[in-house]
Amino acid sequence: MREFRNLRLPDPLDNRHLGGAKFRLLQSYRAAWVGGEIIVPEGFVHDFASVPRLVRSIIPQMGNQNGPAVVHDFTYRQHWQSRENCDALFLAAMKVAGVNWLRRNIIYSAVRAGGWVTWNKRKSK
Repeated sequence: MREFRNLRLPDPLDNRHLGGAKFRLLQSYRAAWVGGEIIVPEGFVHDFASVPRLVRSIIPQMGNQNGPAVVHDFTYRQHWQSRENCDALFLAAMKVAGVNWLRRNIIYSAVRAGGWVTWNKRKSK
């Protein structure tokens, strides 16, 4: 699993709601660290965090995890690196974004447990 030293999320997150759970980035959004960077392009369509209705009272769908969730959606769609590294970047970015320890670890655990479904769907396209 990769380490993301000095990870930063330097850009404001600017989205337009498209209806339902879909949003479009109105400007690019970055995650940058020593030795790497992900640039999510303007126009990228995403759904923030896919939180099942059953747990939304504990983990809201919208919050300070939004920027990291956009980066995570993009890395999954692009098969940026291994699924494990995409998820590790998501965890590190949530910490930088100020998501509290309990929430970020619940979200991370859910992604590790169920993210393979989305990962495999995207892999075949």
